[in-house]
Amino acid sequence: MTKKVLRLYPEPSKSVPLKNLYINDYGWHASKTKKPKVVANFLSSLDGRIAISDGVTGYQLPESLTSKVDFRLFLELYTQADCLITHGAYLRSLAEGKLGNILQLPKDKEFEDLYSWRRQKGLKPNPDLVIASSSLNFPLHASLKNSNQNILIATTEHAPKNKIKKWLDQGYEVLVTGNTKLVQGKPLIAILTKRNYKNIYLIAGPKMLHTMLHDQQLDKLYLSHSHQILGGENFSTFIDGDILSHCQLKLSSLFYDEISDNDCGHFFGSYTCIYKN
Repeated sequence: MTKKVLRLYPEPSKSVPLKNLYINDYGWHASKTKKPKVVANFLSSLDGRIAISDGVTGYQLPESLTSKVDFRLFLELYTQADCLITHGAYLRSLAEGKLGNILQLPKDKEFEDLYSWRRQKGLKPNPDLVIASSSLNFPLHASLKNSNQNILIATTEHAPKNKIKKWLDQGYEVLVTGNTKLVQGKPLIAILTKRNYKNIYLIAGPKMLHTMLHDQQLDKLYLSHSHQILGGENFSTFIDGDILSHCQLKLSSLFYDEISDNDCGHFFGSYTCIYKN
């Protein structure tokens, strides 16, 4: 990939290669930290849509939002992780064909450099996987059977006991993170810290982003904004939940792609999370 993007921040502005943009100077891999570094990434339209529903088939990622450029950057962030956090809703949507599989790196030749990077860092081909779910009602995707990814299931004390037993009987480890209704960020990251994970990548949805920010666990947020307005009455944005008054974001980097393969321009920004006590 020879494409270049315009770096707007930090100054001075200049044209830089897209390939390895998020692995080299603007990546997040920090294997020597005591506390894991927790990062999230979202793709949004300018009016904040990450998914749209027709009111019948449920929420789906609009095809017009996707591009090879954004996918490459998503995978560069993925490449640096030793642990992924997803949720049961994603696995249900994946099983229904509403979303694509992002649980493993693609095996296409064009991404071999990402596998090589992981090997050089002593990482497995794909990160381990944490599935956060209060209902424990989700299927495991077929790709997980041969991926050599350790699978952990995070839930709460309110989860159905018969569902917990079902997963335990299948040989999976179930992490009980507290007595709240939904899985919370702070106790989950505390458990993963004891497991010596260093680089945790959220591929979950708006609720998990909210709990990580609420619990002051998110370190960095990457946002890709596609230059289009989608509208629609039934939509999902990248965060929901109660007002967050203690969280500020400091711009770390900003890049401009004038036009991508989906015929839209993009802003690619990264932000450091700062919490007011």
